[in-house]
Amino acid sequence: ATHNSPRVWFLTSALSPISVRLIRLLLTHGDYVAAGLPPSEMKDDARSSEFRDLINECKSTRKDREGWEKRIRGIKCDGRIMSSAQSALAEAIETFGRIDILLCNTSEAVVGSVEELSVNPAVLDLVNHQFEVVFFAHVNFIKAVLPVMRGKHNGHVIILTGIGGHIGTPGMPLHAAATWALEGFCDSVAYEIAPFNIKMTIVQPNKEVG
Repeated sequence: ATHNSPRVWFLTSALSPISVRLIRLLLTHGDYVAAGLPPSEMKDDARSSEFRDLINECKSTRKDREGWEKRIRGIKCDGRIMSSAQSALAEAIETFGRIDILLCNTSEAVVGSVEELSVNPAVLDLVNHQFEVVFFAHVNFIKAVLPVMRGKHNGHVIILTGIGGHIGTPGMPLHAAATWALEGFCDSVAYEIAPFNIKMTIVQPNKEVG
């Protein structure tokens, strides 16, 4: 949709294919993008290669890419750590002056039945990691950005989940549990932030697209 001035977006993860495609659309639209770079995803060359290609594209001399390099900023952040989420948002604000839209789109899925996921300490660590990435990291980003948005009496928080946010599927009990927790949290937060002109939107694609 058109708007009166460019928006400043903060993406909790910029490395997935859908994130890269969204960033390209936002830059084409004239918006600014603070691109979150989770350390665990940065280690995956296959996952981060498309984002690196985008950055090279932003630096190109193509006429239709003019100004892109100045409107995107990659920011390393680990949302599981509250101080890291706060620092990343502070860097985005220092760079672009504000944050209009927070897009929580970090996703990870531990696949397996309940009994398979309780057999040894290593697997239990994966289970805990699932909740840290899908639930607690996004909670930290939301908690960190709300004072900023409340201060300017404007903002929008968007959560990208999936059909697993309201329908459980075999082999995905932990992912469904973490996503349901996040959506329940956001449903409640929506009422708390409405008086401050801050919007909350949960996006549920018909399949997992992270």
